[in-house]
Amino acid sequence: MEPPPLYIVSIRLMAYNHSEFIRQAMDGILMQKTSFPIEVVVGDDFSTDNTLEILKTYSNTENIHINILDRPFKGEYWQKRQELGRLYNFQNIIENCTGKYIALLDGDDYWTDPLKLQKQVDFLEQNPDYIMCGAKWKILRNDQIKPDTTLEENTSKNDFDTKNFLSIDYSPIHTSTVLIKNIFNTISFPWETFVKMPMGDIPLYFLLSLQGKTHRLPDYVSIYNKQNENSVTLTRTLQSIETGLINLLDFFNTYSNNKYQKEINAEKTYIRSTLKYKTKTHNTVQAFFYLVKYRKKLAYSFRDILYIVRNYHKS
Repeated sequence: MEPPPLYIVSIRLMAYNHSEFIRQAMDGILMQKTSFPIEVVVGDDFSTDNTLEILKTYSNTENIHINILDRPFKGEYWQKRQELGRLYNFQNIIENCTGKYIALLDGDDYWTDPLKLQKQVDFLEQNPDYIMCGAKWKILRNDQIKPDTTLEENTSKNDFDTKNFLSIDYSPIHTSTVLIKNIFNTISFPWETFVKMPMGDIPLYFLLSLQGKTHRLPDYVSIYNKQNENSVTLTRTLQSIETGLINLLDFFNTYSNNKYQKEINAEKTYIRSTLKYKTKTHNTVQAFFYLVKYRKKLAYSFRDILYIVRNYHKS
């Protein structure tokens, strides 16, 4: 029988050029009030600013141990990172997490609720058939903090299964709110495929949802930083990774033994038609009404839509 983990929660803190925000991320971690020990596993992906130097100014507390992964330039991690790409950082941090549960946090987001981890651990301990626990979040954009409009329009339920994680555009939980069971040593997790995917959060939630249910707490616990997001850039990104998104859904279908083929095919059709319309349409009025129609699905605000339409011919 394996001994119990030293830490109840490992915090996967992923950082790259986050010097402007990393103090808020760390302060949100250190303010956590828990009845259990925590480790912070930090993976800095060779930041070119002073993110790493700021991280090194933080010290352990009675309840929180900080583990900044040692990643020398041209060392073992660096070589694998060159070979496997940016999501290897995600994998490598997870592989160094020893806790019973893993909280996910990116270096430009931060927590606002000092009881976030305690409440989530309490829920998962009392509900063993759940694999993930999220909560509500707010968005920081244009120096203003507001609730996510897409979240506010999708609050009719707080329990989710695999079907709720098949959408490429919308997830009922956000990375900054998530606590998951650390089952990576007990299942055959497809890391080789995962690191080739166009994003990390959506496939992670899908794969974990096959192992159990997900609950979303009613509390606001985090800030999702979208200060530097540009809607036209987002549109270009969607155009450029259409093939990756379709391949991702094909992987979902194969990995789940075609159990959700109907829903996956519908999502693929939606992606293809949406991206085709965006790239082929040059009628500004049609573009505006199309984006308004699919605003919720695309998680765009009206301000986003106006920005895209005004710059439509430039994108």
